[in-house]
Amino acid sequence: MRTLAIEVLVTGHTVTNTISMAVGTRFLYTATSKDREMLIWDKSSRALVGTVPAPDLVSKGGLHTDGRHLYVAERKPPILTKYTPEGEEVEQSPLPASVGLHGDDRFLYFVTGDRTLNVIDKSDLRVVAKRPVGAFKGFRPAVCCDADHAYVAAPMGEIHVFAKDGLELVAHTRKGARSARKAVVVEDRLYVACGDCRIRVFDRRTLARLAILSRERAVIRDITTDDRYLYSVGYAGTLMARDKFTGEDRLIVQHGRDCHTVLADMHNVYIGLGRCDVMVLDRAALHDAAEQATPSPAVLGVEITENTEHTWQGDSR
Repeated sequence: MRTLAIEVLVTGHTVTNTISMAVGTRFLYTATSKDREMLIWDKSSRALVGTVPAPDLVSKGGLHTDGRHLYVAERKPPILTKYTPEGEEVEQSPLPASVGLHGDDRFLYFVTGDRTLNVIDKSDLRVVAKRPVGAFKGFRPAVCCDADHAYVAAPMGEIHVFAKDGLELVAHTRKGARSARKAVVVEDRLYVACGDCRIRVFDRRTLARLAILSRERAVIRDITTDDRYLYSVGYAGTLMARDKFTGEDRLIVQHGRDCHTVLADMHNVYIGLGRCDVMVLDRAALHDAAEQATPSPAVLGVEITENTEHTWQGDSR
């Protein structure tokens, strides 16, 4: 079996928590629902360069950055805080409830327990619009955005598409993706990861279902995309890479770690692990392995290097 060299940033946490991550221009941000501080990592040196007090972050999705500012949603009390990239506080605002954050250049989007999509203006952290998004139980709806629309996939099967200009409802279906966990929009397609270990693909304009991607070995926890591939992670200890245009499985990286979240930038793919450590995979190496896969999908093992030089020494709760 071919192997892939990867690095793990060891955070020093001893309790298994759900990790939240955000990737900015210079920094990687990590936090959990049970630890006292958010960690700031320099992406190039992999050094831990700062911490931010955050008494009770949401369990997943409570961090968002656009490169200019970092936004942190805390749960008790429900507060949204805006920081500089280096972690200096800019301003705070109360939230209706703290949930996963999704954003574009101007706004943040999140869904509250009263089944409402809330839109926050980034400039002053005010809620500027609200829209109902249908029934759901348990998991919050999956929210994502493109340049013109916001998409909400509710766990009970409904999908809503809102135009950002005026938040007008432009598409809706009740026959969407039940048990939706995470959604991303790519070109003209909406991908929704579901609790049945499958990813459903929809036309983003009409919400017609185009495909159901192959069943994975365990529940999908998160999905993300870059310019070529759709990546998914979950309980199975693997990273799956699919061609985002054809849906073809191209690569399976077997690393054996429980995964919570996955993000990608221009250079790396970042996987948040069960004890809040972060696995860093070189994106170019992933692309090369996927493109050379014959037959596909190629199955890769890993050679892990643990970076403990900058391990955080904070307290866990």
